Amino acid sequence: MPLFNNQVPNLMDWAAMSSPDGTIGYIVNLMAQCNDVVADAIAKPGNLPMGHETSVVVGLPQPSWKANNQGIAATKPIFGKQKFSIGILRDYGMVDKDEAELNGEVAQFRLQQAKPHMQGMAQKFANSVFYANENTVPQSTTGLTLYYNALSTTVAATAKNVISAGGAGSSNASLWLNGWSDEGGTAVLFPKGSAAGLQHEDKGDIVPLYDVNGLRYEGYTDVFTWKLGVCVDNWQFNARICNIDTTTTAGGLLSTTPPDLFALMSAAINLLPHTTPRASGITKTDDPNGNIGHKFTWTSDRTVKTAMEIQAIRNKNVLMSPTEYDGAPVLNWRGIPIRLNDQLTDAEATVS
Repeated sequence: MPLFNNQVPNLMDWAAMSSPDGTIGYIVNLMAQCNDVVADAIAKPGNLPMGHETSVVVGLPQPSWKANNQGIAATKPIFGKQKFSIGILRDYGMVDKDEAELNGEVAQFRLQQAKPHMQGMAQKFANSVFYANENTVPQSTTGLTLYYNALSTTVAATAKNVISAGGAGSSNASLWLNGWSDEGGTAVLFPKGSAAGLQHEDKGDIVPLYDVNGLRYEGYTDVFTWKLGVCVDNWQFNARICNIDTTTTAGGLLSTTPPDLFALMSAAINLLPHTTPRASGITKTDDPNGNIGHKFTWTSDRTVKTAMEIQAIRNKNVLMSPTEYDGAPVLNWRGIPIRLNDQLTDAEATVS
């Protein structure tokens, strides 16, 4: 029997939501964020019940020089497997039935209660894509930061696509270049046979609620579920610019000698196997499977985005300009849209 205490709105919450005339009016949301990754990330179903497995080429056959009347050794490609997990994000919204029916605005009251739950789920999604950690929360998934969290290729092959901006301490931010794709790039997963994205189930008043003493009362229940995994089919199509010091310390973004963000971004673009004619000019490789299309984005927090815009203004960077992305005008650099994720933090530890 579940016991609930402060998880159910009380009369003080109802009063805080009400207008002077007792109706449920417009509510100012001080927790609003901009997390473009919710719209940017491409979703695909996993090929396992709660995960996804892909095959990768980790070694190529090597030809040999042949002399007359002599044979050569046969070779073969080397294949490997990689697995990605899917976790379940879930939240419950519960309200006392009698409280919800005050003034007869049941639907409006429940809607105003449900909206923050949906907002919280979206923010958790935006955070998890980058910071989820199966090592500390085994039932979750693994976010991008853990894949790109070393500077030496002796530690991880992905270090090749990690660039340090020179920061130290624990006041660092990251700027990401992401290549989203349902094949050969980065995607978010959902279990095969299930629906993608945030799912809402209205349980109505059929599920009883219980107070802290275990006593039953009638209530309305909403269930919010998001089944989420992060899949990096080909790590080469992401790059992380890490260790961006966000302080006033020498070399920090707020100092008189900030890191040259656009130089770092140029280096990042050229790490990817191919992008677009305007971005790197590298538009194809010798991949026999073809050059799968990717949706490329820069992803940053507000601190880095602001510093980027200031440097562009000061240096008259003509490569930064407005463009249309998903039908809306956005800033881009070298044709790749600059997207905001408020769940990215300025308090990242130093990557070494």
